Amino acid sequence: MNRSTANSKLHPGASRAPDLVLPPPLPSQPRGTALPPSLAEITRRLAPFCRQHGITRLEIFGSVARGDTTPGSDVDLIATFPEHPGLAIVTIEEECGKLLGVPVHLLTVESVDEMDNPYRKENIQRDRRTIYAG
Repeated sequence: MNRSTANSKLHPGASRAPDLVLPPPLPSQPRGTALPPSLAEITRRLAPFCRQHGITRLEIFGSVARGDTTPGSDVDLIATFPEHPGLAIVTIEEECGKLLGVPVHLLTVESVDEMDNPYRKENIQRDRRTIYAG
């Protein structure tokens, strides 16, 4: 017994609902095509920002730190705060992205220290470079 037949037996007089027609999927959005600023330019742009937001140390890791960025690369940062900023970390991350013109992933030094994935932690430790110390 198909669904339409079952539906009409349960609800006499009920007609089968028309098939739902969905619009075609949107074309996939290409990953960003912007190239991150140079390491020197990132340092220049973020130093005043660090002072303003109480960041005592800012480190960079990933492709920018290794010098192998490509269009669409993001900027990976590790921030040290005198006191964890709580949910404000999300706003700080977004503001860094606006200043740099590319997506930013911002970690706290505590989150790196507490990482359970030894492979990821080792990669971060190997790449990390200090770009601001206040």
